Amino acid sequence: MQTNADISFVKRQAANHLVDVVPAGVLTDKREGKELSGMYDMQLAGARAFTDDKRSINNSGVMLRAIQYAANIGASVIAYTDDPGLTEKLQANESPATTVFRI
Repeated sequence: MQTNADISFVKRQAANHLVDVVPAGVLTDKREGKELSGMYDMQLAGARAFTDDKRSINNSGVMLRAIQYAANIGASVIAYTDDPGLTEKLQANESPATTVFRI
């Protein structure tokens, strides 16, 4: 969702239902990875996390500022980390090594 009005609309539509809806706002303006979005206004409207969904932010300075800003307002960042320059022609076979999740 791009604006605090979008967040407010979803919150209103989800009110009084059996499940809680926790909206996520965009991390950067128009999901372009160039300039930070209006995260504070969206957070005031009810967004608890911010993401550019399946678009990676390749500018590390923008990502750093987004993470710092989100931390200051108590929000989470959901990042899609894919650098096409590194993964363009890569493939992985399914095997125990590629399917095990370790912490």
